[in-house]
Amino acid sequence: TWALIIRRAIMMRRRMIGMIQIFLDLVERMKNCLMVSNMQSAIENLQNRSVNFKVNSPKIGRNNKWLLNMFDPDGARIELMEPFTFR
Repeated sequence: TWALIIRRAIMMRRRMIGMIQIFLDLVERMKNCLMVSNMQSAIENLQNRSVNFKVNSPKIGRNNKWLLNMFDPDGARIELMEPFTFR
């Protein structure tokens, strides 16, 4: 019976590790999204303030809205997005 108890404990531990990994993957994909009324103005504002972020080029996202991804020095992503679809 001890062997069965140990085997079950090992299985439960593996499941728990798997669930923790899924949670960590979800947290890693989380981001902050800020709405901006004009993407070009927001980019100019960032350049004028010389922020210490890695700023990617703006692009049109899957939802047909302009978006811009920035990464802080720790690698956390911040997304800027226009509230209306691309015309």
